Amino acid sequence: MEERELDLLADLIAREILERNESPRVQKQPRVTPPRRSPPLVPPIWNQPLKAIAPPMESALAAREAAARRGLVEVAPRNGRRLRPRALDPQLREVPIGVSQRYVLLSDTDWRKLFGGARPTVWRELRQPGQVAYRETVRVVGPRGELDGVRVLGPFRERSRVGLARSLASRLGIDAPVRLPGDFTGAPTVTLVGPQGSTSAAAVVPASHVHLSSEMGTALGIAEGDRVSLRCGENARSVTFHNVRAYIGEAHRPELHLDADEANAAGVRTGDPARLVDLAPTPASGRPAGAPRRALLTEQGVDAVAARGETLSAHSPYLITPAARDRARYLGIWRDS
Repeated sequence: MEERELDLLADLIAREILERNESPRVQKQPRVTPPRRSPPLVPPIWNQPLKAIAPPMESALAAREAAARRGLVEVAPRNGRRLRPRALDPQLREVPIGVSQRYVLLSDTDWRKLFGGARPTVWRELRQPGQVAYRETVRVVGPRGELDGVRVLGPFRERSRVGLARSLASRLGIDAPVRLPGDFTGAPTVTLVGPQGSTSAAAVVPASHVHLSSEMGTALGIAEGDRVSLRCGENARSVTFHNVRAYIGEAHRPELHLDADEANAAGVRTGDPARLVDLAPTPASGRPAGAPRRALLTEQGVDAVAARGETLSAHSPYLITPAARDRARYLGIWRDS
């Protein structure tokens, strides 16, 4: 090979070496080993939200339906104990309201003075057995006014008396005291005018009182003469009447007696329900007669309350545990107001 050909071959080799050095080198990527996966951490139960540990909604609805079918006593029994005493039943604690604005009760002697020898005619029967309203009315005359068409109620009493709302007593110009049935202490007198004559009678503002049957009194732990509290009305003007005397007996039917002023204040009328919210203690409880009594409501009793369609709030007549309040919120029966 001549010298000129050797120089040409050397140039070609040098050029090839230069081109290979200038082109990018492809580096082999090292093999990456994936990290070893550890099992996920489960947060402790006390860190979970309430909905995560409470039963699902389907089971809650099933419990409420089962409670409605079987009754409160059989809902989710534990150790054979009843979930709550019978006194917690809201339906058992409901009492219808009877409103009176004015009325007259007469003795047989005063009836003859006002109506002569005519016998009274019954207009309608009242809720309490044996109590009636007569068709006959009288006029009540006071120092500064009078009331016409005041209804006479029966049967006859040993002593005549007039029952008036305080607003009507003021219209007559008298200061009538608030008295229970049969009490006339310090009561002023007014004149009663009938078709055959006139007579005088004591005028009082009837004190609110509640009638209960013997069976209902036993179930609620209320005895004759106990003082209870009743809530009237469901709107923003609802009123709770305290220190209400209870009359218990076989001849009594459940009824709360209010005058017209009290009923207007609570926004209720005859036939509306009132609810016992502070039951009197039984003699065996060892507490004073005037001490309040609120039944304890635990988490297990909330399902029974929901099954009855009752709502709960801070003003409910129960001592509600924190767990019961959370359960009520979950079931949607808790009201903040």
